[in-house]
Amino acid sequence: MGYAFTFPLVSILGRFLYRIPIGAYVHYPTISTDMLERVRNRKTGYANKDDVTSSWLKSTAKLIYYRIFAFLYSTSLLQADTIVVNSSWTKSHIDSLINSARKRLGKTAPGKTSGVEIVYPPCHMDKLREFPLQGRERVILSVAQFRPEKEHEVQIRAFHSLLTQHPNLRNGSDAVRLVLLGGCRTEEDEKRVEILKRLTEELGLEASGLIPLVHDSGGPKLDIVLPYHSQSAGLTLPTGYHATSSESYATALANIFVETNASDIMDMRERARTRAVERFGRDEFERGWVAFWDSLRAQGTALGGRTEDSLKDQ
Repeated sequence: MGYAFTFPLVSILGRFLYRIPIGAYVHYPTISTDMLERVRNRKTGYANKDDVTSSWLKSTAKLIYYRIFAFLYSTSLLQADTIVVNSSWTKSHIDSLINSARKRLGKTAPGKTSGVEIVYPPCHMDKLREFPLQGRERVILSVAQFRPEKEHEVQIRAFHSLLTQHPNLRNGSDAVRLVLLGGCRTEEDEKRVEILKRLTEELGLEASGLIPLVHDSGGPKLDIVLPYHSQSAGLTLPTGYHATSSESYATALANIFVETNASDIMDMRERARTRAVERFGRDEFERGWVAFWDSLRAQGTALGGRTEDSLKDQ
């Protein structure tokens, strides 16, 4: 599960009993280099509010706290024998934290973690293959929890910019709809939804195999919407679009709904689906998970037969 602060405890117990190999499947680092960078640059955003960024004293105190926490977290990660992660974004941050801890500790670093591998969470792809690619509704579907870092307001303003630039997309056979789909964790998230509803009213919008349009960062950029290499054609072709601002979102939406012909759109849908099946299917997950487990069992073998037997029984 990746509860890194339990690793030193397990390691200490192993000194008195028998060594237990430690493995972790990390979906999200408890602290990331992005968080440190945001505080260091006094950049307002999620988990770094304006009352902190506007104060040198608060920013300095928070940065010191984050650095201490990051050091303890990364030192705990070093106790693991094998670590796998769920995305390239998570891998880059875990690698950075581990390398930083080794650099600080020097020769005293445990150094048991040989390398971090990616094992993508499995998706049920059998039904995905059956979805028709033709006859799709002209809908922009945004799937994300209503959390501040998902920037739903940017999506709504991008959609408004699209309709302003292309009025024909408001009504008739060319009409396009924006659908925001997601859940709320807390009362604060529910309030955020109400604010978004009011925004759609102010802008005169009715909120109510797709072409992916994602934010140019994190998992969507590094793992999900990547070019697809066609071996038969010998070409590397796009499977979707990336954007970072209201303007770039509007431009990408115009490419999807106005400027790209139907045949090219159909080809992009096919590529996106094929790549998703190959990367995120159950078979690919099982291959990665078996490799992770075999690595952990190998650690147990090196530490004694009793640990190996206990792992075989799992």
